[in-house]
Amino acid sequence: MTLGWILAASFAGGTLSAALAAFALFLRASWLPMLFESGPPHLAADAILAGIFGFFVLEKLLLWRHCHTENCEVHDRRAVAR
Repeated sequence: MTLGWILAASFAGGTLSAALAAFALFLRASWLPMLFESGPPHLAADAILAGIFGFFVLEKLLLWRHCHTENCEVHDRRAVAR
């Protein structure tokens, strides 16, 4: 039963990803000129790089205190009290 759910979720996620990619390709022709018409290209590039950097920092902050073991020094309240 678990394998069935995994396969169904994988198929649904793949189908949704393909549909969103096709939709993005369809709209890309109208979005790209609008991005560079609003100002100099270097400002658009700066905004894109700032967004990438911002999401990188956000991901690092979210995974900063992530452990894969049950007895983790970071999450062990007894070790903090010492």
